[in-house]
Amino acid sequence: MNYYEIKHSAPRGLRKNKPKRQLTPASVIVFFAIETALFLTFGSIIQLRYGLTGVTITELGMLVLSVGFALLYRTDLRSVFPLHRPKLIGLAGCAVLWFGAILASMLVNLFLVYFFPVPYQMIGEEDSLFQSVPFLLQILIVAILPAVCEEALHRGVMQNGIGNRVKNITVLSVIMGGIFAVFHLYPIKYPGMLILGGMMSYILAISGNMIYSSFVHFLNNFISLLVGKLTGILLFPAYGMCVSGMRAAGSISEGAAAAESGVTFPYIGISIMTIGIFIPILLYVGVYLLKRAEAPVRPAFVPKVPAHPVRNRIVVPTVLIFACGLLITIL
Repeated sequence: MNYYEIKHSAPRGLRKNKPKRQLTPASVIVFFAIETALFLTFGSIIQLRYGLTGVTITELGMLVLSVGFALLYRTDLRSVFPLHRPKLIGLAGCAVLWFGAILASMLVNLFLVYFFPVPYQMIGEEDSLFQSVPFLLQILIVAILPAVCEEALHRGVMQNGIGNRVKNITVLSVIMGGIFAVFHLYPIKYPGMLILGGMMSYILAISGNMIYSSFVHFLNNFISLLVGKLTGILLFPAYGMCVSGMRAAGSISEGAAAAESGVTFPYIGISIMTIGIFIPILLYVGVYLLKRAEAPVRPAFVPKVPAHPVRNRIVVPTVLIFACGLLITIL
């Protein structure tokens, strides 16, 4: 290298790298539509023909397509799939947030059982299909693969593309929860899936680490699978308290099915008063633990700014939830 080349060169660390393209909402929505169409057509055929092997193939295909789309788009893989070493206290915070989201889903599902009891009789072929294989294989297919493959699509490609335009975390979480719900293709599951998907997107937004959202996805599916193993009924995510409603016979009226399931308005009201009041404190504690794990400076449990965080985020929501449950019980 001559003197001129040395004079007009710069150390590699100081050279400006060519900026990566950013995913856009339009691009990821088109990709989501194409992948969902492939899942409904080829994925359904593969699953019907090969059973659980087909489920595994479709899950891995979802991962391959998501990573391949990011590569073809020439975007930064580290920003689309932000993976960092998690901290134990952060995982504990995620578990607390998951529990709060599950309680909220359970209460929503009580309303669904009351008003639409017949569609909840959906346990059947899925039950026997998954129970026919060893438990460790069930964990792999039901808990581990979705926590990796589905997260690559939803919290990876989709949230990165939409998050480049939508900066408000709450709005972004609601949008992502809706997309996550629509992907599951069964309308009766939408409210519970919206809550769960929104919570996972919120966790990624405040932590910047997809390991945490994947952990919540795994925990949700694993607990459902474990409860199914202990009770003999495979409970899919966010169905918890609705098992009795699933058993309602399709030949009877919806009102009779609701009565048979034991779900009445007083039961719903009492459930809200006894279960719902814990949701605000669970969400507050979970967010605090997650922020404590990832923030460079340990945050205070009761920060001075904004003013009255406990009153606004715990006391007021708890009072409103209790009053709502009391009103429903009285009615």
